[in-house]
Amino acid sequence: MKRLAAVPIFFLVWMAFQGAAFAQSYPTRPIRIMVGFTAGGGTDIAARKLAERMQTLLGQAMIVENRPGAGGAIALQVTARAEPDGYTLGVGSSTATAFKIFNKDVTLDLQRDLIPVGKYALGIGMLVVNTKLPVKTVPEFIAYAKANPGKMAFGSPGGTVGLALEAFKQQAGIDMLHVQYKGAADYATALLADQVQLILDNPSTQQGNVDAGKVRFIAAVVKKRLANYPNIPTVSETLPGWDYIIWNALFLPAKTPKAVVDRLTRDMKTVATSDDYKADTLKWSNGGYEADWGAPEDLEQDIARDTKRWADLARAAKVE
Repeated sequence: MKRLAAVPIFFLVWMAFQGAAFAQSYPTRPIRIMVGFTAGGGTDIAARKLAERMQTLLGQAMIVENRPGAGGAIALQVTARAEPDGYTLGVGSSTATAFKIFNKDVTLDLQRDLIPVGKYALGIGMLVVNTKLPVKTVPEFIAYAKANPGKMAFGSPGGTVGLALEAFKQQAGIDMLHVQYKGAADYATALLADQVQLILDNPSTQQGNVDAGKVRFIAAVVKKRLANYPNIPTVSETLPGWDYIIWNALFLPAKTPKAVVDRLTRDMKTVATSDDYKADTLKWSNGGYEADWGAPEDLEQDIARDTKRWADLARAAKVE
């Protein structure tokens, strides 16, 4: 019996030795990063900026591959099916926690099929109104909406943005129509035409219209005030707990050796917390993104929280 019991112990020691040896030599060839959106967009650029700096630390090229489709699900599915050797990573965002709500064909499970490496950036959102509306703050907007029940509308592309704005409406206790559009350009145009009175959009997209006096930022939809917009309050200052956080993170296939995950996490943290990366992120995105490091354990909590949140909101909104 004693001899038989020693076999698995020896095996575990041997496996640990093999994993450590592999990690010491890793990486020995280029690493792929799968991005689920087209080249040139914010998610793509943020990933490329991260890769440029990480590859210097790793000593191997990090190559971004664009695999757009299914709201980013295709790239993460490719990542999940890849060999768990640390040479294929995928970019995921908080919207990935709602894949199954809006696309029943997606079988990917973030918590089962992937391992978090860490968060590196936040996509920033603002609540934006047409300047024809006599409001400049969230409290003023809520008061105006309550005084005009059923006469106002908000536009969205559906998905998590639509759910977040439905939650805003419910928490504020206001009666507004939800108009769904095919994309951001459509609902932004509708706002300019005063066909809808409220949208949630990236500040860099709307800054030109703000400068022209056509639209107005009334609140940021993040947890704390933004570095580029310190005078714009957050929605949560009026409605505690309400936010719309779009985190960007890197994932590895499940069963990737821990030593490899730890190496990538360490180098990723070095980049994401550097003053250079923080400043460059604000610069290239014109305030539309901020560097924001989050350790794997923090990301796991975010995934669990967001998965539950979107599921609860979808049930409340009766999303089929």
